[in-house]
Amino acid sequence: MKSIRVIGLAGGSCTGKSTVARALSDCLGEAVVLSLDAYYRDASGVADSKLDVDTPGALELPLIVSHLTALRSGRTIQQPIYDFATHARTCRTRRIAAAPWIIVEGLYTLYWTDVRAMLDVSILLRIDPDVALARRLDRDEAERGYSRERTRRLMVEKVNPRRKIYVDPTEKYADLIVDGQCPVDDLIRRIRAVVERRAGSDE
Repeated sequence: MKSIRVIGLAGGSCTGKSTVARALSDCLGEAVVLSLDAYYRDASGVADSKLDVDTPGALELPLIVSHLTALRSGRTIQQPIYDFATHARTCRTRRIAAAPWIIVEGLYTLYWTDVRAMLDVSILLRIDPDVALARRLDRDEAERGYSRERTRRLMVEKVNPRRKIYVDPTEKYADLIVDGQCPVDDLIRRIRAVVERRAGSDE
């Protein structure tokens, strides 16, 4: 296998991380996407009033580090599958084989020191809060069965305040900061330029 390189994509909710990760994977060819959303701890049965999935502690960091280490070493992993509608980690897993490019995407990709240490390139996406809200309203209703009222309340009470605490400060670790409202093709060109420049400097 060719040398393995890791690209990190971070940013607040609905900034376009998943969309950019998929497009970048298609552009690079031999690539896999490691979505950190899969690593939320099981919270099934927790009352809505006590549920808090908008902090780094809601994810299982040791498993993230273990799986990313394995992929960087050329090994296959069995990634958990998390159900956001029920906040349960299911019994099923997703097989992910190592590839020359690993794209790690999630809110806190640049938050954890252990994860940052394994990234070759770090990208952060930003977006206007009103656009993020509009995207989240549509996504949560279509994919998670949330009412629009519930999503608005979550954004005001938890998502936006936690973003300011845990995500926004990680901009200082990014090699490139991009606007998630830009056309995806433009974003990919900008990210690809940074990736190629960094890869060349490491040779």
